[in-house]
Amino acid sequence: FPQGPGHEVMVHWIPREGPRTSALLGLGLAVVLGAASVAWAAYGFRRAAGPDGAPLARTASAPLGLPGRLLDTLDGLRLLPEGYVEAWRFQLEHVRRGHPAFFLGQHGRRGWATYYLVTLAVKNTPGFLLALLALAWSLARRRPAPGSPEALWLLSAAAFFLAHSLGAVQLGDRYLLPVYGFLVLLVAGRAPALLARPAGRAAGAALLALHALPALAALPSGQVAYFNALAGGTTGAHRLLLDSNLDWGQDLGRVGEWMRAHDVAEVRLGYVGPDDPERFGIRHQDLPGRHGCVAPRPAGPSGVVVVSPNVLFNLAGRQPDPYAELASRPPDDRAGVFFVFRLDRGAGEASLVPEAGLEPARVSPHAPQTCVSASSTTPAPGGTRKGNSRPRARGCQRKPQARRVPAHLKSAGILR
Repeated sequence: FPQGPGHEVMVHWIPREGPRTSALLGLGLAVVLGAASVAWAAYGFRRAAGPDGAPLARTASAPLGLPGRLLDTLDGLRLLPEGYVEAWRFQLEHVRRGHPAFFLGQHGRRGWATYYLVTLAVKNTPGFLLALLALAWSLARRRPAPGSPEALWLLSAAAFFLAHSLGAVQLGDRYLLPVYGFLVLLVAGRAPALLARPAGRAAGAALLALHALPALAALPSGQVAYFNALAGGTTGAHRLLLDSNLDWGQDLGRVGEWMRAHDVAEVRLGYVGPDDPERFGIRHQDLPGRHGCVAPRPAGPSGVVVVSPNVLFNLAGRQPDPYAELASRPPDDRAGVFFVFRLDRGAGEASLVPEAGLEPARVSPHAPQTCVSASSTTPAPGGTRKGNSRPRARGCQRKPQARRVPAHLKSAGILR
């Protein structure tokens, strides 16, 4: 609201000369009331978030200081929907705790000042990056007039970028989406001056081609995992960034396609995400991961291991890391973002990793818990889970016979 209608109000209603205090106060009040109205409308003008009008059950949390007291006041005065207030509380607690992140080979929970600068550089097409360089050159030659739309867009982009760069929760390029909106407006605003000359039109056409062609080329492998040549493309991206920059559980379909193309009947799957692998025809046995849906395990282990980058490179910081040895060797193939290993199990059969190695996906309490699998451990909307929908594995499905297990697989916990 402050960037759209609010700006129009500021331009057309606030006087250019004379006292402006009352007009600015009126604008501020309009912004607050407009934001509150949108929040109430989004929650259907319903105060209570629990079923049948019951208040949300809160769990004890760390003190949140002044922001926490402000939320308590808003909640006590019933000025905003309860779910909206609790969502803010959840985010504040999230920032206080930090979040597991990966950056240039390092693991951390409190973020890095250059995280989003690197993300901007490697997650965008060459054409867009060159357009940003042209924009910087143009802004250096002719600065935006104070109070102009350009000045507001530039200030907004810088504020969003700086806030995320200094924040403790750094999850991926998607947090820069507001920044991209303002950058596109800035580029578009300066484009007419460039396109006024033939050489400028040729340069503009080249920038569009360098933006559109890499985006189209990324379609077969998926645009979520797009990385440019600075990162070595998608195949080298895991050395720089993980999480939703690369792997958001989006490539189960490509695993299924890979299995059918290579005539693989069953895999051992280490997966992060809320979807059900069997929906894509993936017969599998679960390795340690973070599953929102866990389907029943079929009998008969396979020697093909397929692992998500977030699991393989230990985004969650699990100790001990069951994939440490496996992550140090090159994959035999890739299925989308997944790493594929064809492991020699030696004589005999391999046992399954115990179910205790599985972790449920951590889902925000304010997000609906849904799952497409009837055998899922995650309840459907409005439902509750009274217990696991499948029996817990008791050790191994088959008693292993004497066998030779490679040392690097035994230490990785993949084969025992």
